[in-house]
Amino acid sequence: MIPEFNKGDLVKWTPDIDPAEHGSPQQSKAGILFGLFDHETGVELQSQYDASDVVVEALVQFDGAPQYVFLHELELLSKVKK
Repeated sequence: MIPEFNKGDLVKWTPDIDPAEHGSPQQSKAGILFGLFDHETGVELQSQYDASDVVVEALVQFDGAPQYVFLHELELLSKVKK
């Protein structure tokens, strides 16, 4: 089950890549979640969305520029305080 994410949460990204195909496992990175988007349309999703029929991408700020990653590759490290 994917946890509920909110803008500003601290997340850990571990790419879902087969080490047999790429030689070594990818390193995890921590970043700040900027938003959630529909992968096909690029439309930003509201806080209440149904992921049963949509592939969700997250926009995450790492050390460099923001990057789109798949939601299922994220782990929640810390919730933003409201």
